[in-house]
Amino acid sequence: MDRVSGEQTSIQIQQKNQYYYHYLVIAILIAVLVFDFLRQEVGLPRALSLLPEVLSGLCLLSIGVWGSISKKIYARFSYIIVLALLLLHMVTGIILNDVNPGTVLSGIRAYLKYIPFFLLPLVYRYSDEHLLKQFKLILFLTFLQIPIAFYQRIIEGSGSRSGDMVHGTLANSSSLSIYLMCAISMLVTFFVRKKIAKSHFFVLVVLLFLPTTINESKGTLVLLPFALLIPVYLATQGRDKIKNTLLAMIAMALLLSIFVPLYDHFTPRRGGEEGIMDFLAGEDRIESYLAPQAMGGSGIGRVDAILLPFRKLSDQPEKLLVGLGIGNMRESFLGSKFSGAYLESYGDFVRASISLLIWELGLVGVVLVVFLNVFIFRDALNLGKNSTNELYSTIGYGWGSIVAVIFIGLFYSRIIDMDAVSYVYWYFSGLVVSLSVRVQST
Repeated sequence: MDRVSGEQTSIQIQQKNQYYYHYLVIAILIAVLVFDFLRQEVGLPRALSLLPEVLSGLCLLSIGVWGSISKKIYARFSYIIVLALLLLHMVTGIILNDVNPGTVLSGIRAYLKYIPFFLLPLVYRYSDEHLLKQFKLILFLTFLQIPIAFYQRIIEGSGSRSGDMVHGTLANSSSLSIYLMCAISMLVTFFVRKKIAKSHFFVLVVLLFLPTTINESKGTLVLLPFALLIPVYLATQGRDKIKNTLLAMIAMALLLSIFVPLYDHFTPRRGGEEGIMDFLAGEDRIESYLAPQAMGGSGIGRVDAILLPFRKLSDQPEKLLVGLGIGNMRESFLGSKFSGAYLESYGDFVRASISLLIWELGLVGVVLVVFLNVFIFRDALNLGKNSTNELYSTIGYGWGSIVAVIFIGLFYSRIIDMDAVSYVYWYFSGLVVSLSVRVQST
């Protein structure tokens, strides 16, 4: 009788608090996807840039409160193990490298501010009604990027040959490109799962792709094939896989036929290039862009940036394994005297998240981050295969595709510092993990 009474009390408390936990998520989505834009365009106080961190702290407190009431975790024990090991590894790196306390705060802010929103759906069970509202908000904010991006390029950027100002409501153009590649990946999943008509699919995929053609981001060409083809591989079987692969290739050809002329029109020529195809056709140009040191140059390309920590730390195996300590390769929000000890030496050479992770967390830390993402990928596929709810099943396959796209993006861009991408990624990853566990337990 006491157990039944306790469960009823827990349900009553959840019903009273459901709006609070729902609007906490709504607040973080709006904060990271809209506030940067409003701060730049309307002149909102700069202090609002700290709102995501404030909400993360509030979220962590809320997790503790609700966790003590429900005493349930909708996640496999493997997540607790890998997160605990990752935290222990960070502490070890701080101690071994004697990292400045101010620098440690910068590192904590960079690495751990997203985690509360990953944990939130693992302890709090959202109703289908509230989840649907969250999905609709994300959908609205995603398509909002299209008109704003063209306004930034055509009106605000009139006469400019740079696409850096094209960032939609996000912080920068790279964030926008990666965010929209993930959106396209989810759109492809809905299409191959027969949730969207073919004619609607081609129109929507072109609309989502257009902003990436005018913001001068070559990374679009790196991620596009994966965004289109991975969902086909994960979410279809047999003849459908062959048919949808052909349709994805047609979509890719269509998008590239749009990308090339628009990119060439809006982007200035460099080094005698005639356009983006001239760049792609020249093997020496690609090598000098990715790995100029291999070409005898003095710059640091994206591949060079990944190899550099191996070269510099090869004679210090303990640092290569443990890293230089969180925050030691970045500027501090507390001021220059708290910036990382290795920022001046190597900070300019960091090009992508994987490079930053190797420097600060070492190879052991990178392995733990990989394991965490592999677990999320596994649960996303589990949700796709086992859920009887067609919407959740489709989202599961789609999120598996996004996990793969984000993982590939770690080798090209500093996704770890992109609030809009990372907060959305970690919250919905936690949601997918919790839904996967609930599906298996029913």
